Amino acid sequence: MIKKNKLFSLGLILTLSIQSTSTFAFTNTNQDISSSESLVFENNNKPLSGWQYINEHWYYFKSDGSLAKGWLDINGYWYYLDNNTGEMKIGLQEINGYKYYLDESGYMRIGWVKYDGDYYFFGSDGTMKTGWINDGYAYYFLNRDGTIYTGWLNENGEKYYLGSNGDMKLGWQYIDNQWYYFRPDGNMRIGWEKINDYWYYFNSDGVMQTGWQYIGNQWYYFRPDGNMRIGWEKINNNWYYFNLDGVMLKDITQSIDGQDYRFNSDGEMLSDIWDGATYINPNGIVLNPTPSMSNSYTQYKLFNYMSSEEHREDVHNTSIKLHGGITSNNCVYFASEALRRVGVNIPLYTANTYQLERELLSKGWKKSTDLRKLKPGDIVFSGSAHAFIFMHWYDSDSAYIVDNQKKVFGEVLHKRKITSYDSTYDTYKSTHFYYLPN
Repeated sequence: MIKKNKLFSLGLILTLSIQSTSTFAFTNTNQDISSSESLVFENNNKPLSGWQYINEHWYYFKSDGSLAKGWLDINGYWYYLDNNTGEMKIGLQEINGYKYYLDESGYMRIGWVKYDGDYYFFGSDGTMKTGWINDGYAYYFLNRDGTIYTGWLNENGEKYYLGSNGDMKLGWQYIDNQWYYFRPDGNMRIGWEKINDYWYYFNSDGVMQTGWQYIGNQWYYFRPDGNMRIGWEKINNNWYYFNLDGVMLKDITQSIDGQDYRFNSDGEMLSDIWDGATYINPNGIVLNPTPSMSNSYTQYKLFNYMSSEEHREDVHNTSIKLHGGITSNNCVYFASEALRRVGVNIPLYTANTYQLERELLSKGWKKSTDLRKLKPGDIVFSGSAHAFIFMHWYDSDSAYIVDNQKKVFGEVLHKRKITSYDSTYDTYKSTHFYYLPN
């Protein structure tokens, strides 16, 4: 903004005041200044020149004594003198269809001016600006009357936000408890936007989205900071996986970091469930049945056969029949019948653990006490108290097994503690197992 040389103005006024009281007098004090060609001294008849304060108004006389009118440039400062009267104008003036501001010293202002409680901006030519302007620090939008626009602005199909001072906002802005993002040109973003290598999504109102969002027939998840998630994410105690595009996986078995995982129709990672012979462990890893998972192909067949619920139920019911309808103490009947189903010829009279172990040893099975080496299809013993078929580890202490204890556990296939005593079900620690070497 242009600054007036206040010392010059003050000196000019004082000089003119002294002159008007001690030296000068108009040849005709009643003459109409606006119609005068010149003013002269009373004593020597020489014309006046420069600024003159007459009848409470300022006038400017050229060197020839003629009265200046219209725009006047003095040392790079512009003034406006009325086209009719020649008197210097001040304040907000409309001249030839444009508005200008002339301060109390009369010179034309540029830049920001506060007038009647509002701010206005005047360009380098002194004209009051409207619409978009840049003052060198920020962009502003000025109304048709020149006042500063604040708040939301829709302009040419784009949306902008101007702060309480009128400055156009850029980047992240927190407005009315919502986050918005504005590009370097001030344009409010909607839809997808990549910011600092992270993807964000803004709805049709420009509001940054968080949590679950259904976009383009796909599910995405955004953290509280709006960051679109990729990879693994635990939400409400369920695990989900989002691909590199942020799309939630669903209804699919997907290989991730060399392991297979399965996701249901809601995108939840499945865990600790059986699907036929396929077991999905507590970590979500899909353990597909293959012969190499067992100590021998015979044991793989045993595992595969007992993975069928129909087969398990049939073996369970048969074991009860073999024991004359008695529903307890049938573990050896159960294990023996299961082995017979896959071609291991265990005599029907086999009724206790001693007899079963003897039969297994006679058919080439080996005994081991290293429970950490258990594999699907191994026959496990808890001393002489119980026998069952090992299916899969659940954790370091428990495993899925099949046996005759459906009445206790609710299912033929169930979890059982292997390496320690279980006081809940009164089951003993396993001691050894048998496997058939390849």
